[in-house]
Amino acid sequence: MITKPVDKRIRYLIRNEFQLNSVRMILFFTVFVAIIGMGLAYRAVWVTVQRLGLVKYDVLEVFLPTISLLTLFELLLLLPIVIVSVVYFTHKIAGPLVRIERELHNIAEGNFNIKINLRKDDELKHLASVVNHMADGLKKLSKEHNLLK
Repeated sequence: MITKPVDKRIRYLIRNEFQLNSVRMILFFTVFVAIIGMGLAYRAVWVTVQRLGLVKYDVLEVFLPTISLLTLFELLLLLPIVIVSVVYFTHKIAGPLVRIERELHNIAEGNFNIKINLRKDDELKHLASVVNHMADGLKKLSKEHNLLK
């Protein structure tokens, strides 16, 4: 009997649509917040320049490009961190969902000898234990039903 070797590599993109939609949503939110922050910084500089009576000087020509560059630099630094974080955290949800879905298909086909084992740091451990409990209950009912026949 030849068995395939088990692939132990971690694939972080398990549910591409779910994970990529999450990345898009968080990136949009991050860029939106950066734009709002840049606008608030512009407003703060403008009010400060007006209160100090420096409007006649070219102070804004110095501050506004600096604010823009700093915001752009922060955004470019933050985006890779955000992308990696979102993929990592959605992996913690998508990975267990794939395993639970696979075992639910087995249960639907009448195979009640399943045991969902998740890593200790995976989310949805409670759901996996409920599915395991359901499979045990169905296995007992199946045995009782077969004994009654």
